[in-house]
Amino acid sequence: MEGKIVMKRINRFFISPVKFSLMLILITVHAVFSQSVSNKSGEDNVENVHYTVSNGKVLVSYDLLGNSDQLYKVSLTLRKANDKSFVYIPKTVSGDIGEGHFAGKDKGIIWEIKNDFPNGISGDDFYFIVQAAKVEEGTNILMWTGIGIAAVAAAVTYLITGSTKDTNNPKSSFPPPPGRP
Repeated sequence: MEGKIVMKRINRFFISPVKFSLMLILITVHAVFSQSVSNKSGEDNVENVHYTVSNGKVLVSYDLLGNSDQLYKVSLTLRKANDKSFVYIPKTVSGDIGEGHFAGKDKGIIWEIKNDFPNGISGDDFYFIVQAAKVEEGTNILMWTGIGIAAVAAAVTYLITGSTKDTNNPKSSFPPPPGRP
């Protein structure tokens, strides 16, 4: 009897397992989906964006002015001067694109245009936008540490509240079903 009283007093200080699990899920979802891309001082300067087309490939060259030790997320967008609603993000790209240390001159992105547009695209008023944003390093360590702490807290809460099942006091107000004849 004394053990039950102690557990009831301890349980008063803890959040119910359902509420705790819901909070844990919300915190985890927020940590996973929050972006680690930071752009406090605006986007770094991307200059001298030029492109050439040959053999079904487009070579986009650019200069990224910034710290060469900084991690950047570089993206490429195809636009059309006469149609402001035309926005296309090339899919089959390689080179200095994505996340990496791309600061410097004469960086290049290769777009396999034949894979995205097998019949080609018509027009001569296309241009590319190359964007670069700083990526904060180390935020993933903080995120995974938080997830680990939350998992340990969930396990401890489950062990404490899961062991207090009272079989003498059913949670249902319905009577037990009748026995079989």
